[in-house]
Amino acid sequence: MSRASWKTILLTLAVLSVASLPVAATSAQAARTVGRASADTVFSGDLSGVSAASRTDAWAVGVQCPTCGNPSTMTLHWNGTQWSMVPSPDPGKPGNFLSGVADESPSDAWAVGTYDNSSCSAMMILHWNGTAWSQSKSPQSSAACNGLNGVSALSATNAWAVGVSCLFAVNHCRTLIVHWNGTAWSKAASPNPGTELFGLSGVSADSATDAWAAGSYCTTTSCLAGQDTLLLHWNGTVWSKVPSPNPGPDSFLVAVSAVSPSDAWATGKYCSTSDCAVSHTLLLHWNGTAWSKVPTPNPGPFNNELNGVTAVSPTDVWVTGDYCAPKCGGHIRTLILHWNGTAWATVTSPDPGKINGLRAVAATAAGNVWSAGFTCVTSVCGTNTNALILHWNGTAWMTSSG
Repeated sequence: MSRASWKTILLTLAVLSVASLPVAATSAQAARTVGRASADTVFSGDLSGVSAASRTDAWAVGVQCPTCGNPSTMTLHWNGTQWSMVPSPDPGKPGNFLSGVADESPSDAWAVGTYDNSSCSAMMILHWNGTAWSQSKSPQSSAACNGLNGVSALSATNAWAVGVSCLFAVNHCRTLIVHWNGTAWSKAASPNPGTELFGLSGVSADSATDAWAAGSYCTTTSCLAGQDTLLLHWNGTVWSKVPSPNPGPDSFLVAVSAVSPSDAWATGKYCSTSDCAVSHTLLLHWNGTAWSKVPTPNPGPFNNELNGVTAVSPTDVWVTGDYCAPKCGGHIRTLILHWNGTAWATVTSPDPGKINGLRAVAATAAGNVWSAGFTCVTSVCGTNTNALILHWNGTAWMTSSG
């Protein structure tokens, strides 16, 4: 498993603990820097989510000091000219992690994640009102460890967030979906098809009656038989499981993007062996009737995976991921793919460090796409981990921060 599998690992946070978030991976030939707060600005930390409302309003979220004893939340804002650090709450000790963000407007954005509440982990929901980030009350379960991985907002009165809830007393984890109605967050009923250690890592809503959540679940109590992809659909009334391909003994989904009721994409990876020594990129497409596997490149000899997906339109879709080249101990590179409505093509992307990672991607227009992750100058990250933000201007991907 490569370091980019953080979302898959976070699905089992109740077992592994939130303090062990791994890192992802990113690649390409270096390009000139644009949009830095200054020529020397480096944001120390690790980004897991990105979202944009316009060309002058975007957010990237993650964690500061990811390997230290007390990680804290990180929220970076783009104002059309530069990225800047914005203060954000840290309700837990010894760890606070943000994993997803949804930017609805300059005065309305959500960020979700997990914080350590001393005895276990709890879901964290933060809200931006145009002036400051504040913690929003969430429907915690005192008997369970909870964590949120993804969030999607349709309007000021309609947002979804997904993750996992685990009960240590019975050694059982379940899918977790919560909904915002404009007044409060509440827990929504969600299917649990497996027997152990599964959850949801991404969510995307196209309308009030069309939303998708993606993740994985174990087919046996021990998970030794592997994990299967999990796709849940919201039809305006209930969440239901929809059949999805499982090309390998271990198949995972980490992100989803809904374009319309007849067009959606989901990304992840699958393993050719039960020990996951070799992984392959996984891209699924929904045509309104069924999910099917779409052929994608696997440039690395060992670990290849896709971590983020965003659809501008049916003929403009971006997918980000990573691969080890030539082996994971040497160099981890970014992998960015683009769909033009007819075929998928690999697009050159910056690779500024020895180890790099892209975890999320978001777009507002054909010439305004953002991807976020991390970069490490040396082959060992640790305290050398810095935020990485890439921007597509319609012609090329360029480094924007890190």
